[in-house]
Amino acid sequence: MILSFSIAGYIINISLTPTDWSVKKILLIESIKKHFGDFIIPSAKNCDAHIIINEIRGIPFLTSKGKTYSQCFKKIRKNVYETYYHVSIFELSQLLIIILIDLLGTRGFLLHATGVHEKKGVILFTGESGSGKSTAIQLLSKQYLPFADDCVVIKKREKKYVSYQIPWIEKDNVQIVKSPHPKNISHIYIVKKSTTFDVVKINTTQLLYEMTKNAWIINSLSKKTIIAISKFVNSGSMGSILSFNLKNQRHLLECIKTS
Repeated sequence: MILSFSIAGYIINISLTPTDWSVKKILLIESIKKHFGDFIIPSAKNCDAHIIINEIRGIPFLTSKGKTYSQCFKKIRKNVYETYYHVSIFELSQLLIIILIDLLGTRGFLLHATGVHEKKGVILFTGESGSGKSTAIQLLSKQYLPFADDCVVIKKREKKYVSYQIPWIEKDNVQIVKSPHPKNISHIYIVKKSTTFDVVKINTTQLLYEMTKNAWIINSLSKKTIIAISKFVNSGSMGSILSFNLKNQRHLLECIKTS
């Protein structure tokens, strides 16, 4: 059985091989459809990456520095990964992150960000943990449809950069309607906590610094990701520092309306 997905403009196939764990297979398929269902497309023969789910006798363990880990997946060749029927949705999500970062190369990157829909596309909020990214969309959610509450993909499509939603589980602080289709990026706000409200436009050097700080990475920031962010920033993308707190909801709404 093959399930095909469209994620950030890439086709990713998941093949489920025959198994004696019929119940485990049924439950895994149900879970995949429940959490990633909005990104399922008709079965595709050609794909950008392939995940093979195999039956395995006994869970493989890896030991390193006195700690033991169960092996959830491994790369067996270029753009082909193997995982097993004991994989969880969270672990499968981590594998999708690895695959996307690899596929994007210098064409795009994953960004820790929240966002809302507006007429021209989406407005994104990025910043360090606890800066107020989630608070921003919670304050705006009554008037603006949430786009993301933890992570987005920014990728060059044709001649401009767009943003994609991701299929894996986010923080689930707000209800988000998901879609595999790209959205134009209207503006990016770098969120900072403050006792007063302020919006200040920043130059490309500052924007590059802030974006690299909040890029989604595996072990460390790769050269390809830095190049991808540099290309995005130098494309003329607009960014601003947004300082606010919970008492500034009215100012925040006014700011978004004029973005």
